[in-house]
Amino acid sequence: MLQIGEAKRHMGDLDSAAEYFRKAIDENPKSGRAWHDLADVTKFKPDSPETAAMVDILNANKDKLAKVDREMIGFALGKAYIDSKNPKQAIFHLDRANALRRQDFAKDTPTRKAYDSKNACERVRAIADYFPATLFENLPEKTGDGPDHAFIVGMPRCGSTLTEQILGSHPETLPTGELRSLPKYKDRLFGTTFPSQPEDHTKIRNQAMLTELAKLYRDEVQAMFTPSSTTKIIIDKMLGNFAWAGLILLSVPGAKIIHCRRNPVDTCLSCYSKRFANLQVYAYDQTELGHYYRAYEDLMAHWRAVLPKDRFIEVTYEDLVADIEPEARRLIEFLGLPWNDAVLDFHKTERLVRTASAAQVRQGIYQTSVERWKPYAPYIQPLLTALGIETRD
Repeated sequence: MLQIGEAKRHMGDLDSAAEYFRKAIDENPKSGRAWHDLADVTKFKPDSPETAAMVDILNANKDKLAKVDREMIGFALGKAYIDSKNPKQAIFHLDRANALRRQDFAKDTPTRKAYDSKNACERVRAIADYFPATLFENLPEKTGDGPDHAFIVGMPRCGSTLTEQILGSHPETLPTGELRSLPKYKDRLFGTTFPSQPEDHTKIRNQAMLTELAKLYRDEVQAMFTPSSTTKIIIDKMLGNFAWAGLILLSVPGAKIIHCRRNPVDTCLSCYSKRFANLQVYAYDQTELGHYYRAYEDLMAHWRAVLPKDRFIEVTYEDLVADIEPEARRLIEFLGLPWNDAVLDFHKTERLVRTASAAQVRQGIYQTSVERWKPYAPYIQPLLTALGIETRD
């Protein structure tokens, strides 16, 4: 039932998805995943019976419920109380759910080290030291041997799925979702700790390595997603590529970077409300989340200062939802494509959406997520302090 529901959700059939998730709950009322997935496609009301049912499950099974089920039901309750406009209860449950999730990254495992917030932030900031402005004076140009590449980057929950859906509705683009290809080949060629060593300055200037990175990336992407005869731009939405914006432009001929931005607190609060499928390990503690966001902002300020304007553009979520057409036209022009009205009807485009925003992007443009954080201010003080934001009582 859960797999069918997931497939329906990715295709945008949210009513059918909810029906299958409810069937899964009927079969196993304590299934955290079923409740979590149902919450993602449901708009709760203050008197929704599902909310009370989840509270009862947590209260009645404090010692018997598996950690992952407590965690996922906690995230589901956070979503229910957000929908019901009850900030206090929302953060109450999200704090506990996030604390459980954070435990997964508190110790070393055979495949990864324990998450160290200070070290992670230092590594993000240090990237800028390896990419001075002089590196970007003569970037590789288009080769004419296939579609060009655009990379959507930023923090999770920044409006990137909306941006990708808009651009992906243009008949001359091929949206591919969040691909692991670039970071995978970066690690293979340059090392998993790149850049952190003195010799990494030399690697960045090694044209053979840069060319090989581009070849491996392009070959894999085009093997996974066959371009049509009309495809001019392939779009990669792996948001963590914000760290590699400079490396991308140095290696992939004609590549362009689209940085999606959103109010910092709205971005972080939205991250905090999600149990990510991938390892956004910085997102499960209010203070660590705020610190990581500031490190990301520092690196993006560097890219903003050194990357050529014809290769790097920024779009703000608030501007996009306030008036989509001028922002869409600006992005389409940046990509060098002719205007097409289909981008304004992006929510009608039939394609799989596999991100945490899969449900929301099917709804078209809405502004209810702009400055959503303000009623939550009393309950997210650690986050606000970490972001350096002061609020008045």
